[in-house]
Amino acid sequence: MRYLWGCVVLAVAILFVLVPMVWAKTITECKRRTFDPASIAFLQAAFDQLEEDGKRKRAAEVCLKFLNIEGEEKARWKQVPKPEREEVEPVLDFLEDAGYYLNGDVFSDELAHHNFFHWIRGWYSVLKSYIEFYQEEKDGEDEKTAYCWIESLYQRTAEIEKEGAQKPKLWLTKPVDKREFLEAELSSDDTRE
Repeated sequence: MRYLWGCVVLAVAILFVLVPMVWAKTITECKRRTFDPASIAFLQAAFDQLEEDGKRKRAAEVCLKFLNIEGEEKARWKQVPKPEREEVEPVLDFLEDAGYYLNGDVFSDELAHHNFFHWIRGWYSVLKSYIEFYQEEKDGEDEKTAYCWIESLYQRTAEIEKEGAQKPKLWLTKPVDKREFLEAELSSDDTRE
């Protein structure tokens, strides 16, 4: 009987001491992981490299030309020469990678939003029609699923934007807003808002 009571006392001690310790450690680890900038540093470096290589500027130049073409957005991409269209793909590849890694929980939605929402919103607003054009053009060539993670990346980071801003600007609908974003990409090393 004494042995049984000893086991009960030990079980109660474990319940009241170890369980709170494990719970606190779990909460701390979750918070650390949510806001740990080291988990997204590799992606920030890749994004910065796009700027250093001039790829974001070249993509912005192509998109500005695209905005000057008349007609339905997706159809206007046919009027942009293929070599120029391909200049936007490094930016889309970056966004696709970011969406893929976000989906794989490599970093948190909060970090993706904090580091990249301005550019996710801007580039996706401008290039959504290109993605649709690209997928249709490549239909049957195993490219139909190209750039499939960008939508999720945008949606998840836009949810955070909705929570924080009084009147969040979630999408660039007006051509003037798109031009302003693209011109900022052409003229500045760091256009963060």
